[in-house]
Amino acid sequence: MPDFPELYDVPIAPGLSVPGLYPEIQVFTSFASRAYPTVNKGLFYPFWLEKPMLAQQMAYCAGNTIAGNVDVGIFDIKGNLLVSSGGTAMAGGAGSFQIINITDTLLAQGYYMKGIACDSITATMIASNVGPQVGASFGFCEQLTAYPFSTGANPATFVRLATSYVVALSVNFKSVM
Repeated sequence: MPDFPELYDVPIAPGLSVPGLYPEIQVFTSFASRAYPTVNKGLFYPFWLEKPMLAQQMAYCAGNTIAGNVDVGIFDIKGNLLVSSGGTAMAGGAGSFQIINITDTLLAQGYYMKGIACDSITATMIASNVGPQVGASFGFCEQLTAYPFSTGANPATFVRLATSYVVALSVNFKSVM
């Protein structure tokens, strides 16, 4: 057994995350200010937790045009909403990091989906264009009408990614063990 502590207080969940410092990120084109693809569309990206963690905040980076409202959230793999910010107006300037507080939520070890939805097609976010096949191979999903994220009465319907838009979306976690 090693004598040094585990380092789990990380801003991005262990495992596949966007953005992340993982070799697979190199298949994406450069991240730049890009218009949100479709009004009210939800975009979902999988992540894995190796041990229980406390989700405290979510973040994305605004693009050149600040417009509309954004909802960010975490879902279980079946599409049930575990926590979301609710509609939050985009703010700040171009390229500003948008940190959104969410209700502190304890997540057990396992797979989850982090999601983002926007009610404006003129809003831009820092995002990458990838082919839908590449996104689908990473488990990226979408839902045509998702804003605002619904409660457990209407789970998200994850369908294979049909767009090339991948938002730089992260979750801030705190270790609980």
